[in-house]
Amino acid sequence: MKLWHRLDLDISNAVSIDVEDYLLSESSKKYNSFWVPEAGGIWSIPPHEIFKKEWVQYMEHTYGAVCATAQMFMRQPYYQHAQAHKDTYLDGAVIQEGAVNWMINQDDDAEHCFYADPVDGEPILQKRSEIDIDLSWPMEGLELLDSLVIGSQPTLVNTGHLHNITMGSARRTCLSLRFNGIISWQQHLEHFKDIII
Repeated sequence: MKLWHRLDLDISNAVSIDVEDYLLSESSKKYNSFWVPEAGGIWSIPPHEIFKKEWVQYMEHTYGAVCATAQMFMRQPYYQHAQAHKDTYLDGAVIQEGAVNWMINQDDDAEHCFYADPVDGEPILQKRSEIDIDLSWPMEGLELLDSLVIGSQPTLVNTGHLHNITMGSARRTCLSLRFNGIISWQQHLEHFKDIII
């Protein structure tokens, strides 16, 4: 099973603000669930705060994709997280198996890496807030299945699969768009089938 697909999705008129300035401002703090200056941060931002209304309507009317949350991930250059993870509820159930990701920064050189589920070892439940929970596994011994540099091309990624980011020399600001009612990977593929490259 392929775990990612490039999309021919027009995002030229999607964002209504300077995203990186916004994330580092006081205005974004109410949506921030994690911030460590030397590592980076995580934000869960409502669509109206970041996207143009017309683009949100375009996504719904064209693809039946109702924008729910812009998950924002900022990582500092060369920071390497020690675990791979799956996005989950408190009971360990996968929240969503897909998202449309693209980078705000134009110099992305980080690799989005997918790993096979380990046969040994117990996952660690990490809860940073009520809306930011994951199951993590130490990186040591994980089998790499695939990797890609996402860059500014919208890319459908399987968030229900074990993944981590291998950072490069550029700060990475990733917009990860999640949708209402589109949960499984198959549902994501169905909604965006006409623009998979």
